[in-house]
Amino acid sequence: MYSNPIDLRTKQDNIFLSLSFLQAAMILTASILSVLQPSVYKLESHNWQIQAIGQDIIDSVLVVPALVICTARVFRNKAKAFYIWGAAFIPVVYVYHLRL
Repeated sequence: MYSNPIDLRTKQDNIFLSLSFLQAAMILTASILSVLQPSVYKLESHNWQIQAIGQDIIDSVLVVPALVICTARVFRNKAKAFYIWGAAFIPVVYVYHLRL
């Protein structure tokens, strides 16, 4: 069936969604740099190093493309993409909350 379009009528909605592109770029930069620079996790135990590197790879391969694609589709008023876009923030909040 067809999904109902989402109304993005306010300028604040468009600004908020545009920030998702910036956030995706920042996540991608942080993930790639931490995978390429082995000294980032040198103070962690071996198990934590492996987990953090794996999470960075997942962020750069799955989460960032999901954020970018879903944000672009939400701008085209696709309701399903809006829900996936919201769900893509769950691993981001989980990962970056643990790093604080």
